[in-house]
Amino acid sequence: MGFELFKKYGVLGCLLLFVVNIAGQTFTVNGKELYDYYGYYHRQEFMINVEGLPEKMNDSFGLEKVCINLYHDRVSDLKITLQNPYGSGIWLSNRNGKDHGQNYLNTCFTQYGIDGFIHRAETPYTGTFIPDGQMENLNDGSNPNGAWIVYIEDLRKGLSGKLDSITLSFGTQPAIKTKVKGCGRGDHELCECPNGSKNCELLPDLVILSAFTDDQIKEYPHDDPYYPGQLRFASTIGNIGFGPLEVVGTDEWICNEGIVPKEQICEDGTKARHRLKQRIYSKSDDSLVTKLVNAGTLYFDDKPGHDHYHVDDWVEFRLINKKTNSFQKGKK
Repeated sequence: MGFELFKKYGVLGCLLLFVVNIAGQTFTVNGKELYDYYGYYHRQEFMINVEGLPEKMNDSFGLEKVCINLYHDRVSDLKITLQNPYGSGIWLSNRNGKDHGQNYLNTCFTQYGIDGFIHRAETPYTGTFIPDGQMENLNDGSNPNGAWIVYIEDLRKGLSGKLDSITLSFGTQPAIKTKVKGCGRGDHELCECPNGSKNCELLPDLVILSAFTDDQIKEYPHDDPYYPGQLRFASTIGNIGFGPLEVVGTDEWICNEGIVPKEQICEDGTKARHRLKQRIYSKSDDSLVTKLVNAGTLYFDDKPGHDHYHVDDWVEFRLINKKTNSFQKGKK
């Protein structure tokens, strides 16, 4: 009887050990010296080969945590991006640390990091943080096996550093997308008119979230070697309106208001702009109707650290002089 129990539970124990080993694997890559910025765009790649995992990431299995050890005397020079084998990527940390912050020491990223957002933390970064990007976007239903890539870009000259290691942890408690219901095509019953009527346009209303902006403001003196006389800040925008904000691309590319081929270089040396349309929702009794309207253009920003499209005139800023009650406009 004892031998039978040993055989029975011994096999079960081996099976359980095998399952835990598969469901909780970690993969590490050692780093090397990090290049300083020398006036041209350069991105270092660190590849982590992942193998032996289930063939699909979903709500029950996927990437749980990313940990990094990195030494740099001014980490705000650095933009750190993680990309999965399918090509989906997020920012782990984008130029955080202000002017004198140093080092990522046993720095981990999870969906709900107990030490808060990385961009609001103090250096040296030690603990478990929420990354700048949405970690759940990496668990996109694709196969986790293959080459994961960490990109590190130094965007300001003067200092170099060293990447010690990066570790990816996979398991049964992955970062997952939070299903938030709101007015839209899939949830039209949640759409309500502002005045309680049954017929209206459901427009978005965008606001700047001060909690994410206040700690990003930095004023530089006129003799600063990098940002002379500049006021630099970042902003995060939220929608508090009655309708969603949805924009879609078109097949139209523009130079000086004229339609041109996609790869056209305009007379001013910039790439052709991409026309955008916005989907506007309207409530008509108990049904929901939509229409597309022109919503401006996208332009390609090839400055270091960008290399992607921005929306023209997305935000207008005003710097107010309280003494004279005058202001200076800016836009992004």
